[in-house]
Amino acid sequence: MENKLEMNIPSAEVARKSFEDGEYKKAQEQAAIVSQRINAAIANGQKQAGGEGFLEDPVKSHLECLGYKVSNGSQMNESYWSVSW
Repeated sequence: MENKLEMNIPSAEVARKSFEDGEYKKAQEQAAIVSQRINAAIANGQKQAGGEGFLEDPVKSHLECLGYKVSNGSQMNESYWSVSW
């Protein structure tokens, strides 16, 4: 019996690659925020930038590939991220 159900779902391989490449809205939005914070920190003579929440894996991996030191943490139930150079 052939399945004739039409669904707009990518294959698992495509979904996995999209995640690894950061091709999803949350990672792209987060990358833009991180970029703005890094550039602002540089303009202010600082050697680190940070924010609330945890960095998405593709964002963190990309920053590490660029040579940044990246950390996630939490304090009193509040999560944060930090990027330094």
